[in-house]
Amino acid sequence: MKRMALTLTVFFLTVSTLLPRLMASAQLEFDVATIKLQDPRTLRLAGGSCHGIDTVYPPNTVLVPPLGRCLITFSLSSLITAAYASVIEPGRVLKVAGPAWVDSDFWQVEGKAENTAATREAELKEMLRTLLMERFQLQFHHEMKEVPGFALVVAKGGLKIEEDHGENGEGPSMRGGPTGVIYRKTPLSRFANFLSGPADGPVIDKTGVTGTFSFTFRFPRPSDPDAPSIFTAIQEQLGLRLEPLKVPADFIVIDHVERPTPN
Repeated sequence: MKRMALTLTVFFLTVSTLLPRLMASAQLEFDVATIKLQDPRTLRLAGGSCHGIDTVYPPNTVLVPPLGRCLITFSLSSLITAAYASVIEPGRVLKVAGPAWVDSDFWQVEGKAENTAATREAELKEMLRTLLMERFQLQFHHEMKEVPGFALVVAKGGLKIEEDHGENGEGPSMRGGPTGVIYRKTPLSRFANFLSGPADGPVIDKTGVTGTFSFTFRFPRPSDPDAPSIFTAIQEQLGLRLEPLKVPADFIVIDHVERPTPN
């Protein structure tokens, strides 16, 4: 009898110890979610985001979903990048390799958390990952490769921008305009991510600078034959430089994927 009581005690102790771990490891899911295939002939704007209680949007941001929701119109490859970019190792670039339609087909994905007033952005991203795996039957593996890219470094003359310690309580922001982009209280790593587009290659932050900065970067005008290159403009305006570098990239290689039934 004592042995049975001891066994039951051990059993309940084991269950009480493991159950929270099992519950914590359960995948988060949207309470309600829809996926709709978009007609590229009528698609006017792609993009979107997941709006958690800790998400900070720059002023005049378009396509801001209601709180506790993800609303994104992207190709599947871009949806995967949006869902997984925050969980890869810092300093690595995320790439997606799969069938041609994962880049050509555009989908509008909308998901709503059960508790919209208490869900963080990272939790919404996890819900998005669950949705992609279930609805697209997504299966993949990772491969590490090096790809041509750039390192953002401080130029020889030093930085031409000053730190903003942000004593007014506002969070980091970025606002685009017709001639450039305005950053407020932003780490240089975020500016490096932005430069991946204009530089036509992945850019990682190698400045070694950890502060936050407020500055305006003015784009060289393509219509002006005397305008400097993006590389020269960065150095002249900000005191930063782009150096060619082999950048480590985390390739998500799709093993299986299916077009979902729209709902």
